[in-house]
Amino acid sequence: MGEHSHSLSTFPHTPRALSAPTAQALGSFAKLIEMEEYGGTVYSMTPNDKWKEVTGEDANPNLIDEAKYDELVKAHVMFLSMRGLNW
Repeated sequence: MGEHSHSLSTFPHTPRALSAPTAQALGSFAKLIEMEEYGGTVYSMTPNDKWKEVTGEDANPNLIDEAKYDELVKAHVMFLSMRGLNW
């Protein structure tokens, strides 16, 4: 099974605006993950407090820690954050 990455980090929209699309995307990903020919994992950087604003759930079940993020960036599965970089 392949490893697939999708970030549910904050977007330049209000958290409430993400509620329906986020739920729909996660439902679609769950169906793909269950399929043997796709598999994969959802990786999220959305902190629990923002997750709760969007979903009403206390904890983001797909939240990764910094070590996992660094591992995924090194493996070219996740993009390196551009925050804080001066161009």
